[in-house]
Amino acid sequence: MPVLINGSSSISIRSLGSINLVLGVTYLGVSNKSSIKAYVVPPTYLQAKEVLKALGDPSFLNATVGNAIMSGNWNLVNEIVNDYQESSRPYDPPLAHLSRYLLVQAISSGNISNITLVNYLLRYEAVIYATLLLIVIIFVIIMHNKRMKPKPTHNN
Repeated sequence: MPVLINGSSSISIRSLGSINLVLGVTYLGVSNKSSIKAYVVPPTYLQAKEVLKALGDPSFLNATVGNAIMSGNWNLVNEIVNDYQESSRPYDPPLAHLSRYLLVQAISSGNISNITLVNYLLRYEAVIYATLLLIVIIFVIIMHNKRMKPKPTHNN
Protein backbone atom coordinates (compact mmCIF):
# COMPACT_ATOMS: atom_id res chain seq x y z
CA MET A 1 0.00 0.00 0.00
CA PRO A 2 2.17 2.84 -1.30
CA VAL A 3 1.50 6.41 -0.34
CA LEU A 4 1.36 8.66 -3.38
CA ILE A 5 2.61 12.22 -3.21
CA ASN A 6 0.93 14.47 -5.75
CA GLY A 7 -0.05 11.28 -7.62
CA SER A 8 3.46 9.84 -7.76
CA SER A 9 5.47 7.48 -5.61
CA SER A 10 8.32 9.98 -5.40
CA ILE A 11 8.71 13.72 -5.42
CA SER A 12 11.50 16.00 -6.55
CA ILE A 13 11.55 19.39 -4.88
CA ARG A 14 13.36 22.08 -6.84
CA SER A 15 12.84 25.17 -4.71
CA LEU A 16 12.78 26.29 -1.11
CA GLY A 17 9.74 27.74 0.61
CA SER A 18 6.08 26.79 0.63
CA ILE A 19 4.89 23.64 -1.13
CA ASN A 20 1.44 22.03 -1.30
CA LEU A 21 1.36 18.25 -1.22
CA VAL A 22 -1.53 15.87 -1.81
CA LEU A 23 -0.95 12.58 -0.05
CA GLY A 24 -3.05 9.69 -1.30
CA VAL A 25 -3.39 6.08 -0.24
CA THR A 26 -5.66 3.24 -1.29
CA TYR A 27 -6.24 0.42 1.19
CA LEU A 28 -8.72 -2.41 0.76
CA GLY A 29 -10.31 -0.54 -2.13
CA VAL A 30 -10.87 2.65 -0.16
CA SER A 31 -9.00 5.77 -1.30
CA ASN A 32 -8.13 8.63 0.95
CA LYS A 33 -6.41 11.89 0.06
CA SER A 34 -5.12 14.63 2.32
CA SER A 35 -3.72 17.97 1.33
CA ILE A 36 -0.94 19.50 3.41
CA LYS A 37 1.16 22.61 3.17
CA ALA A 38 4.84 22.13 3.97
CA TYR A 39 7.92 24.32 3.91
CA VAL A 40 11.16 23.21 2.32
CA VAL A 41 14.22 24.47 4.18
CA PRO A 42 17.97 24.05 3.53
CA PRO A 43 20.47 22.60 6.03
CA THR A 44 21.19 26.20 7.00
CA TYR A 45 17.93 26.10 8.96
CA LEU A 46 19.44 23.79 11.58
CA GLN A 47 22.56 25.96 11.80
CA ALA A 48 20.40 29.07 12.15
CA LYS A 49 18.49 27.43 15.01
CA GLU A 50 21.83 26.82 16.77
CA VAL A 51 22.81 30.47 16.31
CA LEU A 52 19.40 31.56 17.60
CA LYS A 53 19.85 29.40 20.70
CA ALA A 54 23.43 30.60 21.27
CA LEU A 55 22.38 34.27 21.08
CA GLY A 56 19.27 33.96 23.24
CA ASP A 57 16.69 33.95 20.42
CA PRO A 58 16.98 37.60 19.26
CA SER A 59 13.77 38.79 17.62
CA PHE A 60 15.43 40.14 14.45
CA LEU A 61 17.12 36.83 13.64
CA ASN A 62 14.02 34.88 14.60
CA ALA A 63 11.92 37.00 12.23
CA THR A 64 14.57 36.71 9.50
CA VAL A 65 14.53 32.90 9.75
CA GLY A 66 10.72 32.92 9.75
CA ASN A 67 10.66 35.09 6.62
CA ALA A 68 13.18 32.79 4.94
CA ILE A 69 11.03 29.74 5.71
CA MET A 70 7.95 31.40 4.21
CA SER A 71 9.64 32.96 1.17
CA GLY A 72 12.36 30.44 0.39
CA ASN A 73 14.94 33.27 0.24
CA TRP A 74 17.74 32.22 2.60
CA ASN A 75 20.42 34.70 1.44
CA LEU A 76 20.47 36.87 4.58
CA VAL A 77 20.20 33.87 6.92
CA ASN A 78 23.04 32.13 5.06
CA GLU A 79 25.18 35.27 5.37
CA ILE A 80 24.50 35.59 9.10
CA VAL A 81 25.16 31.90 9.80
CA ASN A 82 28.36 31.89 7.70
CA ASP A 83 29.64 35.07 9.39
CA TYR A 84 28.79 33.70 12.82
CA GLN A 85 30.65 30.46 12.13
CA GLU A 86 33.59 32.28 10.53
CA SER A 87 33.92 34.62 13.53
CA SER A 88 33.89 31.61 15.88
CA ARG A 89 37.22 30.15 14.84
CA PRO A 90 39.19 28.34 17.51
CA TYR A 91 42.29 30.55 17.20
CA ASP A 92 40.27 33.79 17.55
CA PRO A 93 42.33 36.51 15.87
CA PRO A 94 41.45 40.09 16.90
CA LEU A 95 39.37 40.79 13.77
CA ALA A 96 37.31 37.65 14.43
CA HIS A 97 36.55 38.97 17.94
CA LEU A 98 35.61 42.35 16.50
CA SER A 99 33.50 40.68 13.80
CA ARG A 100 31.68 38.52 16.34
CA TYR A 101 30.95 41.55 18.53
CA LEU A 102 29.66 43.60 15.58
CA LEU A 103 27.58 40.67 14.31
CA VAL A 104 25.93 40.10 17.69
CA GLN A 105 25.19 43.83 17.96
CA ALA A 106 23.78 43.89 14.42
CA ILE A 107 21.57 40.87 15.10
CA SER A 108 20.37 42.35 18.38
CA SER A 109 19.50 45.70 16.81
CA GLY A 110 18.43 44.42 13.40
CA ASN A 111 21.02 46.62 11.66
CA ILE A 112 21.67 44.90 8.33
CA SER A 113 24.41 47.34 7.29
CA ASN A 114 26.58 46.13 10.20
CA ILE A 115 26.09 42.56 8.99
CA THR A 116 27.56 43.66 5.66
CA LEU A 117 30.49 45.28 7.51
CA VAL A 118 31.13 42.02 9.36
CA ASN A 119 31.11 40.17 6.05
CA TYR A 120 33.74 42.57 4.63
CA LEU A 121 35.91 42.29 7.73
CA LEU A 122 35.90 38.51 7.53
CA ARG A 123 36.31 38.35 3.75
CA TYR A 124 39.25 40.79 3.65
CA GLU A 125 40.81 39.83 6.98
CA ALA A 126 44.16 38.82 5.46
CA VAL A 127 44.34 42.04 3.41
CA ILE A 128 43.55 44.12 6.51
CA TYR A 129 46.28 42.39 8.53
CA ALA A 130 48.77 42.76 5.65
CA THR A 131 47.93 46.47 5.34
CA LEU A 132 48.39 47.03 9.07
CA LEU A 133 51.69 45.16 9.00
CA LEU A 134 52.86 47.26 6.05
CA ILE A 135 51.95 50.48 7.90
CA VAL A 136 53.92 49.33 10.95
CA ILE A 137 56.93 48.40 8.79
CA ILE A 138 56.86 51.77 7.02
CA PHE A 139 56.62 53.55 10.38
CA VAL A 140 59.59 51.59 11.75
CA ILE A 141 61.66 52.37 8.65
CA ILE A 142 60.84 56.08 8.89
CA MET A 143 61.74 56.17 12.58
CA HIS A 144 64.94 54.24 11.93
CA ASN A 145 65.94 56.64 9.14
CA LYS A 146 65.30 59.65 11.37
CA ARG A 147 67.62 58.25 14.01
CA MET A 148 70.31 57.32 11.52
CA LYS A 149 70.28 60.72 9.81
CA PRO A 150 73.46 62.60 10.78
CA LYS A 151 72.87 65.56 12.99
CA PRO A 152 74.04 68.83 11.51
CA THR A 153 77.11 70.27 13.12
CA HIS A 154 77.26 73.94 13.94
CA ASN A 155 80.42 75.67 12.79
CA ASN A 156 81.06 79.10 14.20
